[in-house]
Amino acid sequence: MFSFSLFALMFFVLFFGAVLSWFLRQRPVTACRIGAGSAILGCAAGLILAVAHLFQWVDKAQFPWMGLDWRLDALSGFFMLPVLLVGIAAACHSVGYLEGRSENRQGVYWLFFNLTLLSMLLVTAADTYVELLLTWEAMCVTSFALVAFDYKEDKVRHAAWVYILASHAGALLLILMFALQTNASPAAPVAALVCGLLGFGMKSGFPLLHVWLPPSYDAAPAPATSVMSAGMVNLGICGMMRFLPPVTPALIGWILLAVGVTSALMGILLAMTQSNLKRLLAYSSVENMGIVFLGMGLGFLGLDQGNTAMAICGIGGAMLHIWNHAFLKGTLFLLAGTVQKATGTVAMDEMGGLGKNMPITKSVFTCNAAALCGLPPGNAFLSEAMIYLAAFQCVVSGSNFMLGVAMLAAIALALTGGLAAATFSKAVSAVFQGEPRSDAIKDACEAPRTMRAPTLFLSGMAFIVFLTAPWLWNHVLPAVLSQADAIGTVLIPDLASYGSRTLAAVRNFSLLTIVLIIALEYLRDRRMRQQPLEYKCTWDCGYALPTSRMQYTGTAFTQPLSDFFNLTKGKNRTTQPPEGYFPTSASVDIEVTDPADHYLWRPINLITSRIADRTRRIQSGYLHIYILMAVIALLAMLIFAAVTPTRVDDPPIGESDIAPAATAVARHTPAP
Repeated sequence: MFSFSLFALMFFVLFFGAVLSWFLRQRPVTACRIGAGSAILGCAAGLILAVAHLFQWVDKAQFPWMGLDWRLDALSGFFMLPVLLVGIAAACHSVGYLEGRSENRQGVYWLFFNLTLLSMLLVTAADTYVELLLTWEAMCVTSFALVAFDYKEDKVRHAAWVYILASHAGALLLILMFALQTNASPAAPVAALVCGLLGFGMKSGFPLLHVWLPPSYDAAPAPATSVMSAGMVNLGICGMMRFLPPVTPALIGWILLAVGVTSALMGILLAMTQSNLKRLLAYSSVENMGIVFLGMGLGFLGLDQGNTAMAICGIGGAMLHIWNHAFLKGTLFLLAGTVQKATGTVAMDEMGGLGKNMPITKSVFTCNAAALCGLPPGNAFLSEAMIYLAAFQCVVSGSNFMLGVAMLAAIALALTGGLAAATFSKAVSAVFQGEPRSDAIKDACEAPRTMRAPTLFLSGMAFIVFLTAPWLWNHVLPAVLSQADAIGTVLIPDLASYGSRTLAAVRNFSLLTIVLIIALEYLRDRRMRQQPLEYKCTWDCGYALPTSRMQYTGTAFTQPLSDFFNLTKGKNRTTQPPEGYFPTSASVDIEVTDPADHYLWRPINLITSRIADRTRRIQSGYLHIYILMAVIALLAMLIFAAVTPTRVDDPPIGESDIAPAATAVARHTPAP
């Protein structure tokens, strides 16, 4: 009764708050108050529900409601929590973000913002494939409206179109997955697994399937992007852990390991070359999901080999990284919205010097970016340290082949961390350091309190996860993994025995390093205040006054690395060299295209468009041609039926014949 009451309260508050704000769209202030208030109140009710189940203060709840079956357990609570906390922060941030920008569309925004939150929460509570498909489609449609919010811009309409196509393609693959589970063919489970991984992976940024993600995150309002990045990409992993067909752990492990290595490296390499701040963060989400898949792949391989330590450290590190990424990336997207609100742009090469006018934004952005790089002493280092430990457990397994796999995983993870540090160094320096590159940057000022408080709140949540990571590992993670149908309870007895001491040692070392850095910074500032410094112009090659043209842009900062990985060479670069003794202009323009989009999806789109143009001629508008086509189709079916042999000696189908199929779908069929 407790779970049902809070679940119903969360549903009705979010739903009716969304509808009421839309009805009051002609009164923007009222619509904003109702929309934001209902989002915060509904998420607060859901937060109580998620925490109660996550910490097992209440038993697992399964109940029918509105003709559908719902399940609330520790796994649901684990994936609900980032959606709820980031949802509260994003709702508060939206109030300041929309002020003076699209105020006449406040009702529309809050309608789809609240419904997106609601549909994401319902996905985590789906008990069978019916509820999953319904809530999954609702999530895709409502978030599509947020992506298309600024629909008057061409790039926004294109991004929304790509997003809805990818969402429906993922839903179709999930339908095929559930349909194949009723097939008795020996190859059906493998085919169902592939469809499931592709369908869920479409939402989580699988390599080659991620092309919708960067343009959509760039097009959507920053608070909506924060919720999508922090919560929606995780729901693909939630679906994998609950609804994937039962197959050998080795098959899942090898697939996820290959996907993880590819996604992590490709995501961070493409993030490094971006000049758009929101696109950089979007590709960073692809990278971090790759790290999650890498850890899960190692974990499933450990399950297959009976290596309990490897399985626990891999899957546990991946689960911990989900929370770290959710809170840190959610904060960074909100801060990107703050920068966009203050400057009117997210182009990093047009920024610079914002740290002087926006010191709080600069400090929070820098701390969260450093914590996400995977280098000590940040949050992501804790979770990645456990994935490293899983790879090291693979090394000591004794198999030369697994030794090579472990080395590949560890090298890929280390390279990803180094490139992430370079990427976020570029973002911080290009946006906040140096001199302003335009008047809009010079006039920028610190964000209002309604936009600062949510970023500090999420940063605090990330720090709490950092402090309590060993406790979460021992007391929360066992309950979460026990509810994952793809994993089961085999790891639970040994979970607290593996990795928790290492995690506590890494946490303590990182905490000591943070304290030492703060102490040294305090002593440095104190000494500088006691001894006034004399400022003079540095050597400037004969230029009397330093300007923004004399400093690195973000693109130039990472150009050597981009060239090393062959991402910015050839036709992607346009150079205008200086001419004459006193050149007035010189520039280098670099455009980086996504290889998946350039080499895969654009050719497919071109071929599809050509076929569509030719088949469009069938729509002639003449009735007699349509009748002729129907007659030809009927004759073809009759001929096919005539030439197809029909066996008349087959025995009638009995109950024993349909039992395997019924058993295959029993787990995902709602009770009558």
